[in-house]
Amino acid sequence: MKKLYILLFFIAFGASAQEREVKTSRFVNQTEIALLAGRSLKGTNTYFYPAWSSYYPYPSVPSYKKGNTGSFSFQTFNGWRIKPRTAVGLTTGLDAYQGALIMPVAAGIRQIVYEKGPTLSKIQASLDLGAGTLWLDGDEEMSKKGGLMINPAVGFVFPTRSGSAFLLNFGYKYQHYSLSSFYSTDNFTEESRNIKRLQVRLGFQF
Repeated sequence: MKKLYILLFFIAFGASAQEREVKTSRFVNQTEIALLAGRSLKGTNTYFYPAWSSYYPYPSVPSYKKGNTGSFSFQTFNGWRIKPRTAVGLTTGLDAYQGALIMPVAAGIRQIVYEKGPTLSKIQASLDLGAGTLWLDGDEEMSKKGGLMINPAVGFVFPTRSGSAFLLNFGYKYQHYSLSSFYSTDNFTEESRNIKRLQVRLGFQF
């Protein structure tokens, strides 16, 4: 009889383990807030008349000086596990840069590169590649157009007992966008900006 109880215990334990494995969601959501830090050029007269006019006999040359800058960012990745350690999906959010509010839309991948066990901390690498849009910016005085966005990162995943996890990531973010204003053939401005920022992200995985 004792052997029968032991056999039933192992059968029940194995069925329970298989049930937990089946119920593990293949959907992945990683929602994070971030600090973006870097150096930026601050100009006294960023926009100028590029052509001769009666008011400005010569085109003015903008003067700049470098300074430290920081901004905040929010992003969410929603993806699907194609392998136990690999998820692909879509990343979007908001980046509040100085002078522009950009919403990136990108294809993303999340890859676990090292883990000791399913319940222990893991090392994760990620890459988001897409473009930024400025339709939420709200500045009506000039036209703003988004461009390429690249965001590689590497960090840690700290699992919890409930199956979710805390996230800590370190990355680099590149964002291109342009600004333009047109009043006449002799009165217009154009500027192209390349934003390069170091990034620290804190978040939660569902």
